[in-house]
Amino acid sequence: METMNVEALTPHLSPQAIQGTSGCQTIKVWGKIDKCPIFILIDLGSTHNFLRADLASKLGFPMTPIKPMEVEAANGGTMSCTTVCKNLQWKMQGVQFQADVFVMKLKNYDMVLGI
Repeated sequence: METMNVEALTPHLSPQAIQGTSGCQTIKVWGKIDKCPIFILIDLGSTHNFLRADLASKLGFPMTPIKPMEVEAANGGTMSCTTVCKNLQWKMQGVQFQADVFVMKLKNYDMVLGI
C-alpha cells in the first residue's frame, strides 16, 4: 500500500463504512495489529484508509497531528479528522501490510481500507 497524499482529494467514507453494512464493493475480514484482533472493511467506496480513534489510543500508537480536514460521509454529512498514524503495520490473512491511516471516530469497524 502507498503512503497517502493528504492534499490529493477530499477523503470520503462509503455508506457501508458508516452504517456497518456490506455491499458488492466491500469485503469484511479479520486482521491483527500486534496481537490485537481487528475487524476490517476493505471498501472500494471509501477513498482513504481509516483507523478507529479509540483503538489507536488504546494501543498507544503515535499519532501525528494534521491540519484539520473534513471527511465526506456518504450520508451527506462530514466528520473532522485531525490526526494520522504514519506507517501503521497490520496483518490480514497472514500477510503484513503498512500504510498511513487517518484516525477517526468509527463505529462499526476497527479499520476501513479504501482505494
